[in-house]
Amino acid sequence: MKRFSEKFILTDKMEWENLGGGVSRKFLGYDNQIMMVQVKFEEGAEGMPHAHFHTQSTYVAQGKFEFTIDGEKQIVKGGDGVYIEPNLLHGTKCLEAGMLIDVFSPVREDFLEGEKCPILEIKGNYENERIKVVDYRTDIPRHRHQLY
Repeated sequence: MKRFSEKFILTDKMEWENLGGGVSRKFLGYDNQIMMVQVKFEEGAEGMPHAHFHTQSTYVAQGKFEFTIDGEKQIVKGGDGVYIEPNLLHGTKCLEAGMLIDVFSPVREDFLEGEKCPILEIKGNYENERIKVVDYRTDIPRHRHQLY
């Protein structure tokens, strides 16, 4: 099914979608191949650890965040970028209120329709980094470096 956003997305005419926990978003453009999302975080808000089959690139428009990707932590601030390859466990904590611009390929169908998307399930304890990431459809582990 072909889907795409308007050609021009004027954010001052859009309402924020409240995701709870101090996180809100606006869709900035998408088609079947790519999606860009503006995500606003209050200080202390978190993007809980998760994994998905989409490639993700994030631009830190403002604020300060601690990202954890595949067990590696890094503090990033306005002007920095983050790359997350498919299927890697990742999450973030907002250290200073800020804004992220997330770009996904392909489009995040789950964001648009609320359908269950082939996102990866986390089995184990993230805090101790003893995790196993599996594709919930097949129960097959993904990326051998994710098995601890």
